[in-house]
Amino acid sequence: MNTSSKSPRRVALVAMEVAKESPPLHPHKFAPKKFNEHQLFVCLVLMRFFKTSYRGIHAYLQDMPKLCEDIGLAKVPHYTTIQQAARRLLSHQRTHRLLARSNELLAEVNKPPPKGRRAAADGTGLAANRRSAYYTHRRKQTGERVQYRRFPKLTLLIDIDNHMILSMLRGRGPKPDIQELVPLLDAVPKGITLHHVYADAGFDSEWNHTYAREEHGIITTIPPNHGRPSKNSQPPAGKYRRMMKETFGLRKKHYGQRWQVETVNSMFKRNQGDNVSGQSYWSQQRELGLVALTHNVAIVG
Repeated sequence: MNTSSKSPRRVALVAMEVAKESPPLHPHKFAPKKFNEHQLFVCLVLMRFFKTSYRGIHAYLQDMPKLCEDIGLAKVPHYTTIQQAARRLLSHQRTHRLLARSNELLAEVNKPPPKGRRAAADGTGLAANRRSAYYTHRRKQTGERVQYRRFPKLTLLIDIDNHMILSMLRGRGPKPDIQELVPLLDAVPKGITLHHVYADAGFDSEWNHTYAREEHGIITTIPPNHGRPSKNSQPPAGKYRRMMKETFGLRKKHYGQRWQVETVNSMFKRNQGDNVSGQSYWSQQRELGLVALTHNVAIVG
């Protein structure tokens, strides 16, 4: 699904529909009534859509009066106003409510399968600076010392059939994925039923299988390859991991669907860029949430 061809107007209108499910209109009763929270959320989504900064989206909107009119902006917000709105609108709870609403909007148009959705999980890193991965790779090839740094990490659970992000975890890498499947499943919005979850060997653990199957009734397919190579020849100790070892050859055909989560990673990095501009930990975390929201809004649009 190509989201890069979406029109800014359509993205803005869908973002407005998503934001309407996240009251209140104003942060407090004494706040200036120049802009409401819904309009400021649209500005944030457009900022990520245009791959620009807070100053940049202010300039974009000044040059697009018709777009401002469509979302009810009589005046373009100052870039500091948009920046302050990000701290409120991209908090943990609000981000998950907005993510859930974006999935509801698509479900109103495309009904999910009656037995439940197929999902895939994976984590990916984004750059926290403007240097491209290719530039860093070339520096290593020439023998230059490249300092290893921690990076913003986004772990996703996505719908295989429509590439929507169902739930996410924001953090900082490098960090193993093995402890992240349970919180991903817990963060799936109410009303969404999962039938089958695919994940790579980074999520392989008996507890992940047990929790998904016995607590949520979800079938899991995860290669039982976690641990040292010398131990892979021995039968896994756990019930579900042993079953996975015995039957994974039969599951390989369907396991190829796990690559759909790699497609989602490629989609948002191609359409929005593979970096976040925030310098502090919390600004980076807010921007990771905005990445996921913008991706879903563009698909719905």
